[in-house]
Parts: sequence; C-alpha cells; structure tokens
Amino acid sequence: MKPNRIILPFSVLLLASQAYAADPGSFRLKMDDQHMLVSSFAMEKYLPENARKIASEGVTAVTVNQGICWTVKKPMERSWFVENSSGSGENQSTDTSMRFITGFFMDLIRGDYDSVKKSFRVSMSQKDPENGEIYLHPEDADLSRILDLISIKIESGFVSNIRIIEKAGGSTSIVFSGAELTAMPETSVSEYCSAPDRTDRK
Repeated sequence: MKPNRIILPFSVLLLASQAYAADPGSFRLKMDDQHMLVSSFAMEKYLPENARKIASEGVTAVTVNQGICWTVKKPMERSWFVENSSGSGENQSTDTSMRFITGFFMDLIRGDYDSVKKSFRVSMSQKDPENGEIYLHPEDADLSRILDLISIKIESGFVSNIRIIEKAGGSTSIVFSGAELTAMPETSVSEYCSAPDRTDRK
C-alpha cells in the first residue's frame, strides 16, 4: 500500500470535515484481536532549534490486546515494545514522543475514542468508512502548551500517516506502508519483538 501523497490546504480539509459528525468511530479499520498488523514505516522528526531533520525507518507489529513493537532498521538497529497505551512494557522506548505516538495509535486501533476526546477537539475529513483524515486539536492545558495539531490519515482501512505539529515549530511525521494482517505470533508480541529474526519479513 502506497500512501496518497496529494496535499490539500488545511482550510479545504477543514471545510470538507464539516459535512461529517466528528466521530472517529465512523471509520472502519481493518484490525481485530485475532491478527497482528505488520507495516513498514518511515519517520522524520524536525528539530527547529538547529533546523535539523532526523530520519529513521523500520517495521511495526501491532496487536489490539498486547501492544506495539517498533523495530528500527535505519540508521541503527534497535527495537522496543510498548504495552497498549500505558507506555510500560519490555524494551520500552525512553523517547517521550514515541510513547505519545504509540498511545494514540493504540487508542485508534482499539477504537477507544472517548479517551482521545477528553484531551482533544476532534475534526475530520472523510471520503468513506475506510478513507479520510482525523485532526486532533489539543484542549488540555498541558498539551496545548506543547502541541498544535495531530493528524491521522487512514487509507483503505489502515493508518497510513501520523503527523504531530508542535507549538515550538518541531514536527514528527510517520508514513506507514505495506500494511498487512498476519497470524498472531506463537510467543507474546513482547517476545516476538526481542527475537533475533523479527525483521526478516521486511
């Protein structure tokens, strides 16, 4: 699956979203608790303090009940497992932004939109139940000081892009590709994440 890279002005997308109720539950994601979702990802983080971009790429393995495994293959190999949205788990990342992204990714996968609405105003642009974009505007006082906008693009029933725009000018963009549902691993996802052959698929 190759993400659609057509970029429209945000104002146009916002106008389009007004035709739909801001209910992320109207999206239908291709995910269930019997499968693991495996995707390649390319991440780019922009650091405004030194106008520097940091790029990385790798593979994610996601399950509804256990959590998500991030395996970075470039620029250096490393992996960590984050259990559900709690930020706890074996090999968990010490990168706060990654735990933050993982938390919202897992909320979206599980359909836990109530927790998102507690901290964000939600708007959307939606073509159909499997294609569109969700915009999260922070309303929580602490988050509002840090974040400006989170956008989540959904294509063909899979999350294809997550973008976080920070107040200070920084940003993180993750593009997912090649998403497919596979059989659950024989071991736990945490053990799968630590296995030496975990990257043989991509």
